Amino acid sequence: MAEERENRWRKAWGWILQDPSWAFFLTFVFTSMVSLPLARATLVLSLVFTVIDKKIRSRFRFTPPGFGWLAFFIVAFVVSGAMALVNSSWGVAHGLMEAVDPWIEPMRGFRKLTKLLWYLAIPLAALQVRDAARFRATFRTWIAGGIMLAAVIVCFHPPIAWLQIHCHGGPAWFDRWLSDPVWAPWGGRPTSFQLAFSTLGTMRDAQRLMVALIALICSLAVGGEFLRGWRGWGAAALLAVALVMTCKRGPLLIGLLVSGVILARSVRWWKVVVLLLIVILAAFALPQSRTRLLDLPREFSTDQHLLVKRGGRMLMWTRIVPALHKEYPLGIGFRSLTAMKMHNVEWHVERNRTHVHSVPLQAFVDFGWAGPVVWLLWMFLAFRSAIRLRRAGPSAGLAPPEALMPLATLSSLVLFGLVEYNLADAAVVPLYSLAMGLACFGFL
Repeated sequence: MAEERENRWRKAWGWILQDPSWAFFLTFVFTSMVSLPLARATLVLSLVFTVIDKKIRSRFRFTPPGFGWLAFFIVAFVVSGAMALVNSSWGVAHGLMEAVDPWIEPMRGFRKLTKLLWYLAIPLAALQVRDAARFRATFRTWIAGGIMLAAVIVCFHPPIAWLQIHCHGGPAWFDRWLSDPVWAPWGGRPTSFQLAFSTLGTMRDAQRLMVALIALICSLAVGGEFLRGWRGWGAAALLAVALVMTCKRGPLLIGLLVSGVILARSVRWWKVVVLLLIVILAAFALPQSRTRLLDLPREFSTDQHLLVKRGGRMLMWTRIVPALHKEYPLGIGFRSLTAMKMHNVEWHVERNRTHVHSVPLQAFVDFGWAGPVVWLLWMFLAFRSAIRLRRAGPSAGLAPPEALMPLATLSSLVLFGLVEYNLADAAVVPLYSLAMGLACFGFL
């Protein structure tokens, strides 16, 4: 009996002992959708076991996206380090600056360069995903993590928002939990259910759901055994509902756009239109989401009165970015911009904003012209690898929709990065890394 139990245990868990680096990598893929601390911990463990394993380690080669990441990191390191040195008493004493600018923080930004080191997941994914079976296991685990996140949002966000409004006078610990900044970033209870509900949805979760939905649509287009039939479309509906409930316009619209393009390749066009209309109508049926969607045209309006009144993206892009580049043509350094600096440039800007809501424009502010140039190089190399996989997928044992998955997910993240700074968002870095790493499948 004991021997039988031992054999069952070995059959269930033996694969973890045989290749712990792969086991921890899959755990990283799953947790990247639900918990950043767990994702980072399992990434480190997978990396350690990968380095220990001589057979895996010997396969290491620099992939094109890895080279682009290294180039971007070098530019960030050089510009940020130089700016931290110049914007100091030493720099002023040696005539490098007229005076220290207290409204930028290049030394703090220099220390935050560690955020970019987590793109180590790019070469790690390229090493671990070495056959078609592992490729499928990786993106199915990615989807499973997204489904879990979607279930949490659908099941728990409405009651938590209701409790924030209606539950008072309970135990002290419970009241503190409902007033915690995790649920109420303004530091107290929200004033309405609509405000509470919309605040619970974060941009990080919205982007996670966006890539999970796109990956699942690719899987459904294959027509394989994974979540096929009503289970697959039910999971897609759950992801779409959760994405609507985050009340984030960009991920919702980009997720629908990319998913629609993928579906259009495998089903009749009118079915795609019907499905997209259903999701859009569902988004407009939710008051919180409808308010955000109807406000979208004003977000990008160039009307001067509206520009000043809103203080949003267009004000940042048309006034603050040129002013900052004129003052610091070589850049201010990675994550050195402060809300007070933006306020000093244009006092109508939104409060507590430390970036300009665009990856290429933020790179322009941070590193001068070198920033967008090296970012474009990085994205070019990543997209070239993804397009190559899209074309060579069948020869590697992948169905065309499977081979399309890295290109589709990377496209959604880059498209959203044009209107939101997500390149160094700690929770989004694993998403970028997995898309770029999977794009290198077959490279090593």
